[in-house]
Amino acid sequence: MSAVYPMLLTALLTFCLVGSLLGIALGAGLFMRSARTQAFVGGMNRWVSTRRVLRPVELPRDTGHGNGGLGVVLVVAGAYALFVLAQLPVAKAAAALRIDASSALTLIAIETAKWLLLAGCAVAVAAGVMLLFFPRAWRAVEDRANRWYSTRQIATGGDVMHVPLDRMAQTYPRVAGALILVLSLVSTAATTLQLFRL
Repeated sequence: MSAVYPMLLTALLTFCLVGSLLGIALGAGLFMRSARTQAFVGGMNRWVSTRRVLRPVELPRDTGHGNGGLGVVLVVAGAYALFVLAQLPVAKAAAALRIDASSALTLIAIETAKWLLLAGCAVAVAAGVMLLFFPRAWRAVEDRANRWYSTRQIATGGDVMHVPLDRMAQTYPRVAGALILVLSLVSTAATTLQLFRL
């Protein structure tokens, strides 16, 4: 696990460095050629409607209720996985995943994952038992779980564009460009120093 942390940190710092370099380009563009940069940014701020794209996902579809065959599969597979996982020691799981188990945080993460998987297996067994022996109760649970919620109503304001900073940059392009340029240069220098220390 110790080899994973530097790799993740390097990826994060590289991502930050690329963002800082893009900030330098944007700041320099606003400071030197503000009209062309503003035209480019204006083109990037085009609004795209998610309603049309996500409409097929929004429509509710009835796939029917589960049957006894699925119930048998859930009970057998869930019980087997539950039995195997319950006997699996955390240290063995760490060795199988090639993870250094010397850290307490790593052991806690593996133990948590194990208990989540055990809970999932228990739910699968319970669902299989309901499908086999209590089909009415299963239908009631399924009908409640399949209730359709319109994301259009939930995320009504999510499609509205908010561009107050863009308007400010349009009003004062050279000041905004200089500010973005200086902050991006500082960020680039700090990120580069951190990358060379790794």
